[in-house]
Amino acid sequence: MPALPSSPSPMRVITPHHLGLLLKQERVAKKLTQQELSRIVCLAQSRVSLLERKPGNMTIDQLFDWMFALDLEICLLYTSPSPRDMRR
Repeated sequence: MPALPSSPSPMRVITPHHLGLLLKQERVAKKLTQQELSRIVCLAQSRVSLLERKPGNMTIDQLFDWMFALDLEICLLYTSPSPRDMRR
């Protein structure tokens, strides 16, 4: 699997799998263990491990807690063509 771009470059996340890779990459870049992150985001270490592997199981609140802990933000961009345009 190809390596993800290093921080702080923008990362295009189009699948839950990409999100999990990004979250893990950023945790490691910040030199945090899963246990340390789990204390910050108030989750069990086993839950942090699961969410890095299967982020589709993450709640929106958990995602925002995680992003805050890792100094990340979300920027939404329109794709071309937009899904709305394709319905016409």
